[in-house]
Amino acid sequence: MDQLVAELPEPFLIPSLGEDPLRSLTTYVAELTQWVAGQGVRPEAVQRTTIEVMAAIGAAPSEWYRRSATR
Repeated sequence: MDQLVAELPEPFLIPSLGEDPLRSLTTYVAELTQWVAGQGVRPEAVQRTTIEVMAAIGAAPSEWYRRSATR
């Protein structure tokens, strides 16, 4: 996990919250999932690993909802 976080491309480190927070989250998760899969994570672990990476960098889905509520 630490290795993935260390290699995470910069755009993933600062998630962008657009006009439609749900769409922003959906796009971010899809792109991050694709990146995680490309890092050699076992297919059955990609989704879980994506969520763990998001939590490790402070971008868990609950954080997206908190940010959208304070806009």
